[in-house]
Amino acid sequence: MKRFLCMLLAVLLLTACGSTTPETPSTTTSQATSESTQSPATEATEPTQFTEPTEPTESSESLPIDLEELRQNLPRMDGSTSLIPLEASIRAALFGKSIEEATKDVAHSTTWGSFYNLLEGSVDMIFSCNLSQMQLDEAEYRGVELEMVPIAREGFIFVVNAENPVNSLTQEQIRDIYTGKITNWKEVGGLDEEIIPYQRNLTSGSQNYMNAFMEGYDLMDAPTEMRPDSMAGLLDVIAVNDNSRASIGYSVYAYAANMYGNGNEIKFLKIDSVAPSKATFASGEYPLLGENFAVFRADEPADSPVRKLVEWCRSYDGQLAVARAGYVTIRDIGFDYEEMQLQKYKGSGTGPAPQKAPAITYEMVVDYIDVATDVVNLSGGVQSYRIFGLKNNALLDDIHKFIDEQMETWAWDAAKTIQARIDILNGDSEYREYEMGLWDCNLTKLPVSVDLRCSNGYFSVAVSVGYTWAVQEGTSHYYRTETATWDLFSGKRLSPEDLFCRGVDVAKTLTTYLQTASRKPLKPYGSNLPELKCDFGGLPTKGWHLTHEGIYFDEENPYFSRGYYFNLDTLPAGTLSAQQAREFSSAFVENSTLKCCAELNIIGAEFYYAYNQDGYVSSPFLDEGRYPTGKKINAQVMDYLNRYYTEDVIRKEFAAQTTEEPNMWFMDWYAYCIADRYILFSGSTPECYLGDDNWLQYSKRAYLLFDMESGEPVETTVLLKDGWQNAVTKVSPPYGVSVLMPDFDAATSIELSPYCYDELTLIVIDAYGTWWLNLPISYLSIP
Repeated sequence: MKRFLCMLLAVLLLTACGSTTPETPSTTTSQATSESTQSPATEATEPTQFTEPTEPTESSESLPIDLEELRQNLPRMDGSTSLIPLEASIRAALFGKSIEEATKDVAHSTTWGSFYNLLEGSVDMIFSCNLSQMQLDEAEYRGVELEMVPIAREGFIFVVNAENPVNSLTQEQIRDIYTGKITNWKEVGGLDEEIIPYQRNLTSGSQNYMNAFMEGYDLMDAPTEMRPDSMAGLLDVIAVNDNSRASIGYSVYAYAANMYGNGNEIKFLKIDSVAPSKATFASGEYPLLGENFAVFRADEPADSPVRKLVEWCRSYDGQLAVARAGYVTIRDIGFDYEEMQLQKYKGSGTGPAPQKAPAITYEMVVDYIDVATDVVNLSGGVQSYRIFGLKNNALLDDIHKFIDEQMETWAWDAAKTIQARIDILNGDSEYREYEMGLWDCNLTKLPVSVDLRCSNGYFSVAVSVGYTWAVQEGTSHYYRTETATWDLFSGKRLSPEDLFCRGVDVAKTLTTYLQTASRKPLKPYGSNLPELKCDFGGLPTKGWHLTHEGIYFDEENPYFSRGYYFNLDTLPAGTLSAQQAREFSSAFVENSTLKCCAELNIIGAEFYYAYNQDGYVSSPFLDEGRYPTGKKINAQVMDYLNRYYTEDVIRKEFAAQTTEEPNMWFMDWYAYCIADRYILFSGSTPECYLGDDNWLQYSKRAYLLFDMESGEPVETTVLLKDGWQNAVTKVSPPYGVSVLMPDFDAATSIELSPYCYDELTLIVIDAYGTWWLNLPISYLSIP
């Protein structure tokens, strides 16, 4: 019966339900065993990291535990960052929360930080791996006697890049690598490459494990750059650094597998031919087993909340919380660990062959919001949408069927579901202002949004339910989303693999992208980062939904505390099927509110933001690690800003022309990648108001264009076909100037507005002022 309940709870966890209490009573628990009462000196001489884990024993001396009293007097907890999920699961079980909600109440100060907090008395207990000799010496120096009670098993693992052909090493081989005796992978059956052995910083928990593993051996010293200061940092360099294939590092399994993930770029080595897994930990087969401990002061009273909580952690209920957090229990409770394994998505692109980015793209536009759709009533009064304008009736029926199915499933239940979620969130903090509904919701009083997107002949629909945090200026949180994408030409509904160019590793591409995107602000110049349960370590098989231009995550996912949308516009050209230009106006009926328009192909690029020397102007700068000419281009942009866009320079410029005060404000520049070939930097131009509707404009351009292949500045005319001057269709002259065609030969600047449909918007500045010209997009000429 217990085994059945455990399996049921595992399934409930994967569906993000609240905690379920098993039938086993939780008022009495088993007593901690003798290791918890050993003196620090004894523990120091006989490390316990890789010995047979301790089993709790049933005892008539178990402390009676009043859970309500324990909730009201919960000890102050801290610990290693790798054990955040452990405390979160304990809190979730005690308070009946989801692990995701409980995680928000957990803050760990690292292995050494939490240890010092315990010694200083600012916390009551910590979760940690076995304490190092340095920590034991420090506790003895301060006159603090500690107890360590094991509550979870842990595996110490070694990690290499997925492209490294070595899959297994012996303990002796690893020790030889880290003493410098083995220096080349060919010595252990690998490639002829020098081994790059990474270590952790000296105060990390995983370094404690490493020191114990290397006890009696001369562990080589490592420079600071070879000691990443976080577990994610170490795994990152093994996954993606310049010498990643030759690298080796180590971690604890619970973090690497459950938090970072095994992804597609790293792999865990077998040790003595045994693969690390929860199954081999539970069976004792894996040789590098250790324990995670609850550590507290030895003078805690027998009936203190600390001892009661530790006792509860070793009970059936507590061990179930340990298992649900992704750790292996110290007692057999019949838990099915296979049910808890995060399954990773695998897939390869089946779309068109990769091509270079085109100069233009074709986008769907509507005359005004919602005009492309109409609201209809389904059975039971559920509202849904109807789309008008597509010629293919069979395709239209397929789209309507998809939308209707989602609306009937979610429309009415969503309001109650999301409102309950909002009540929980708003109850967490008085500063939060969560509200029902996404910012682009259309159905009155329902948090349901139907988002239509179409570009280059790919038509996507996303039906979402969610909420917003008003303080975040419209950031949407997607509680649940369903998506579907069709090819307008074939009418075929496309799979995620179809949305990627042929041969693209979909899982690897999205994992690499999301590892970066998840650590960046949700909006440019913003500070609101995605809330993470743990670092993004690999695309799971569920919890996400793809369109031809972005990816949605449901609130029920292993990595993010909220459901988020990430635009895929920074993926390189040749990645997505929809990056190839296809004109699709033939798919629409004439005079349809759905229209196909040609647009300059603006591709997202990886930027960071910086200020000029007086902090007056901010500008994005190319990621120099991704773009070969990035450093050269960035230096020219910063030099220009420092020469012409400091506050003193601008004021002196206007002082020479007028006594009027210039129109000064903090100026942001922006950057756009055009067709994956050119980078356009543009910003606002300072002005000086002279009265009578007259303005003086700053003489230096707020516009720079660079060829990414050479890194050299170029003029806008490079992007235009010969004869463009004679094709101007509209002229908007400066104030107070007759409508005259500008003198292009005398023009001091010809700028290109980055966003324009069907016609290119040129901004020409000559002796008479600023002119806005419209030019057919067919005159665009990009190699």
